[in-house]
Amino acid sequence: ADLGGALRDLVAWARILAGPLEVENSRADAGSASALLLAARTPVLVRVAVGSVPRPFLRVTALGETGVDVVIDELGGRSAITVAASSGSRVLPRRFETPERLTLRAAVADLVGSADPSDSADPSAPAVPTDLEDLLSDVRIAERILGGRQPAP
Repeated sequence: ADLGGALRDLVAWARILAGPLEVENSRADAGSASALLLAARTPVLVRVAVGSVPRPFLRVTALGETGVDVVIDELGGRSAITVAASSGSRVLPRRFETPERLTLRAAVADLVGSADPSDSADPSAPAVPTDLEDLLSDVRIAERILGGRQPAP
C-alpha cells in the first residue's frame, strides 16, 4: 500500500474537518505516520498505517468543543464518522456513494454557485474551486510528516 497517498488523503480529511493545517510534530517510518497538526490552534491528531495489503487504515480526530473522529478501515470493512459533544455522541449515517459520483456532485455544486457571500462583493457569484490548491497543500503537509521533521525552534 502507498503510505504517501494514504497520508495525503488523511491530511485532506483533517483539513475538511478543521480548516487549514500546520504541522506541529510528526513521526514516520516505513509503514506508518502520525502527526499533531494545528488548525487555528485546534489540535488535530492523525495516524495512518499501511501494510502488505493495498488497503490502508485511516483515522483522523479533531478535538474541540465538538469532536469529530473519522475512521476508515478498508480491510476490516469499517468506516465511521463520530461526532461527540457535551450532549453525547452520534455516528453519522454511512454514505453509499462512489468517489467518482462524489467528485461529480462537488463539481456540480461549484458550477451552480455554492459561494460564501462573505467571500465576494457579488453574493450570486459562483464559488472559486480550490481543489488544486487544497491538494497541493495536502501533499506538502504529507511530505513534511513523512520527513518526520520537527518544527523549527
